[in-house]
Amino acid sequence: TAKITYIDDTEKKTLGSDKQDGKFDHEIAFGNKPSDVISGFEKAGYKLVSNNFKDGTKYKADDKQNEFIVHLTHNKQNVSRQDQVIETIDYKFEDGKTAQPTVTQTKHFSEDGVKDLVTQKITWDEAKPQKFDDVATPAISGYTPDKDNVAGSTVKFGDKDVEVTVTYHNNA
Repeated sequence: TAKITYIDDTEKKTLGSDKQDGKFDHEIAFGNKPSDVISGFEKAGYKLVSNNFKDGTKYKADDKQNEFIVHLTHNKQNVSRQDQVIETIDYKFEDGKTAQPTVTQTKHFSEDGVKDLVTQKITWDEAKPQKFDDVATPAISGYTPDKDNVAGSTVKFGDKDVEVTVTYHNNA
């Protein structure tokens, strides 16, 4: 009896095996040709590490010598992604009309990761959070703003854009 076992070394599990009976000194012919099985695993994202079965191998008298192991690992791919978070500060009068030009700040983020081509999962190296600058509210004669200063918030990759409205109230 000959047996070939396919092992996923990354997840430490058996992916499958094939067993075949035959006669001493005859060529071992598994039901599924090992090179085809390995090719199928490679198409699914695996990388061949080792294979101690060679085409044309013949049955030995000792079944222990008819046991073969194919080791595979998960192929990996480097990936990256970008993001940006924008802070918009609008200055309005109580009636909704624009009081001052809008101020915008943008923070750009880039993250690198490794994609497992078997599981399709990506492990990301998180980008460091960034802080927007504090913005002092410009004075308008005869009006009082509801915020003297817009404190810069700290944002991270994936955060929603920040929108702040400063409203100027007419002095009595």
